[in-house]
Amino acid sequence: MRALVLSLAAFAALAGCTRRLPAQAVSAPLAESEPARCELVAAVLREHAMREGRSLEHTEEGVEAVQVFVRAEGGEVLMRFFAEDPQCDVGPFRVVHTAEAEALTMVLTPAPDGFDWEIQRGMGPAVSEQPHPMGRLSRAGGTWVSTGTL
Repeated sequence: MRALVLSLAAFAALAGCTRRLPAQAVSAPLAESEPARCELVAAVLREHAMREGRSLEHTEEGVEAVQVFVRAEGGEVLMRFFAEDPQCDVGPFRVVHTAEAEALTMVLTPAPDGFDWEIQRGMGPAVSEQPHPMGRLSRAGGTWVSTGTL
């Protein structure tokens, strides 16, 4: 895990992101276990599907790839939320580490009481640098619940 954080920091420095981020801001979301992160991602995908009137049942259209990033404090750096392909598919959505073609891109931004989330179509680096949160999820009784549209 530490190697992933260091790799991402080196990539950010090479890409021109020279602002130093507090270590806890970078590593805190990545410190969760994969099942805990999958639980958060599944809650966001269910909320997204509900808002778009989409079913979470598999359809003939196939499975849609979703790559997940977390926005570091300050918003300048996007980091992958999973180190490799996770085992957390939700209905017609398959969460992947790296998409081969255009996919849905989920960006999670840590908030004081949970995570703000946004979903856009496109590849990770093409996602807007400015956050455009669509909703917020917070922990309540051990599960992630929507706390509204932002």
